[in-house]
This record gives sequence, structure tokens and C-alpha cells, in this order.
Amino acid sequence: MLVVALVLLVVNMHRVALSPRLHLLETRTAPELTLDPSHKWHLFLSHNWDNQDVVATIKRQLQLLLPGVQCFLDVDDLESTEELESYVEASQAMLVLLGSASYMSSHNCQREVAAAHRLALPLVRVHDADASHGGAPLDELRRTSEGHPHSRRHTEVLFGGGGGGGGPHEVIPWHRVKAFQQVALAAIAEQVLLASPAYADESEVPLGIDGGLAWAQASFAHPVTLHV
Repeated sequence: MLVVALVLLVVNMHRVALSPRLHLLETRTAPELTLDPSHKWHLFLSHNWDNQDVVATIKRQLQLLLPGVQCFLDVDDLESTEELESYVEASQAMLVLLGSASYMSSHNCQREVAAAHRLALPLVRVHDADASHGGAPLDELRRTSEGHPHSRRHTEVLFGGGGGGGGPHEVIPWHRVKAFQQVALAAIAEQVLLASPAYADESEVPLGIDGGLAWAQASFAHPVTLHV
């Protein structure tokens, strides 16, 4: 059994070593991932339980694509809901998963948004429109937010355009098709890096993935003639 366990460990380490990693497009080197001494996590994952599968995937894939990234996820790190604001304060940025309309009525989710707004924390807005996974159209979610007493005052913070934390970044659409999902993950990672000390003076950190279909230059293997 010990031999089998060691073999599985070696195989897993080899698989991780061969996993694609994010790199800087300009230099093709790994980005510098830094954490301010006052923070414990690079990214706080704020979500409703209806979208637990998305944030779990984001955390798992970011850890593979951006080794060393520290992401707060309630099922892994939450010890007490009484300390929610402290967890947000210990994070450099907060990802808001705009998917389930239940996010707007969740008292704890709105506590997280309020804390991020108070701290002027950079927000990474990710939208999951897939209704089969608890998602909804963005304009529908905005109307729900505007009509709910818990989230009404945070609508501009959640969807952009409000003062304080958040920043000018567009909402990132979430995809389940791998090639497009990698683009979403790279966009999330870029905003995580921009919230870190190493890239505090930058306006963008273009990233790519070796072998990523979305970054491939389209070409034909042989000459092709098109006919009308």
C-alpha cells in the first residue's frame, strides 16, 4: 500500500508539473505573485451557495495556473460567520460571483460587499449566466439588486459605476468550455495581480497560457480555396 501511495504521489506531482501555467505575454515568464504583509489571501471568493461549483472551480484552477495564489473560500477557510468582515479585510481583492439572484437577498453576502466597499477593496466581478447552474442574465440580476432592500445600496458597487472599491474593470463572463474558461481565468488572475504590490502601478498585466486554444494563431495546415 505504501508503494502504491508513493506511485500515486509521484504521478500526481508529474501531472501538476506538466499543467499549463499562466505567463506574461510580453516575456513568457511567470508573473510575480506578491502579498502585502497585512493580508493573508490574494482573493476572497464571495458567492451564494447556488454557485458553489463555480467558485470551487475558480479556486482549484487558479491554484494550478497561478502557483502560490491564496484564495479564501468559505468551505475551506471559514471558522465563524461572525468574522466575515475580518476575512475580507485580510484579502487583497474580492471576487463577486454574479450568478444566483439569491446573492442579493443573502445577509452574509451583502456583509461581504459592504466590507469590501468600506475598505475600497478591488472587486473582480464574474458573471455566470447558465440557468442550469443557478445563473441568470446580468440585467435581471441588476434589477433584482435594485429591488431588494439588502442589496439596493450596493448595486453600483456590485455591477460597476459606483464609488469606493471596485475599479473600472468589466464583468468577466464565466464559461464551462475549457478554451473560453481559460480566458476567464486569465482575466481573473490579471485583476488579482493588479491588486498586488508588484503591479500596483500598472494598468494591465496581459497573460497567456501555453497550448491555450484561445491564444493560438489560427492557420490552415494546407492551402485552402474558398468558393462562392
